Formats: sequence, C-alpha cells, structure tokens
Amino acid sequence: MPDRVRAPIILRFQDPWSAGGVVKNITSNPTIVAITIENGAHHQDLNGGHSPTDTPDMLAARQQEKAILRQWLGEVQAQRRQERGAQASGPL
Repeated sequence: MPDRVRAPIILRFQDPWSAGGVVKNITSNPTIVAITIENGAHHQDLNGGHSPTDTPDMLAARQQEKAILRQWLGEVQAQRRQERGAQASGPL
C-alpha cells in the first residue's frame, strides 16, 4: 500500500455480500478507511442521503464519513494554502 493515495478511499460494508470485500482497516494509511455498518442492507448506502429506513448504524456511518471527508478536505486546503504561501514568497 502506498503511504498516501492520490484520492482518498472510504469502503463501506453492511450486508452478506461484504464477505468478499475489505471489512476492516487493512493499513495504517489514513486515506484508506473501512466502515462496517452492522444493521444495514445491500445498497442502502447508495440512496443519496438520509432515508426513513436508515438504521442508527447507517446514520452513524454517514456521520463518520462526513467527518472523515471534512478532515481530508481540510488537510488539502491547508496544504494548498501552504503551497501558495511558499510560491508567493519566492526565492530570496
């Protein structure tokens, strides 16, 4: 596994089909995250947002994903600000 992947990855699993997938973090790489949803259903996570049928586990997973994405985006924004600052100061 590379230290940093170009695009962060969130893997979600909540049904019997997950037996063939990655159901736990297999690396310490913080840009590859596995989230297991205990009381979910196949493709329930693909409905585009909150659904009246979302279980508490599904809602918690959605909140966890949002927190991870906010963190990643914050890191990218900070890195870009730092790069712009370094470019603006230029060589002495």
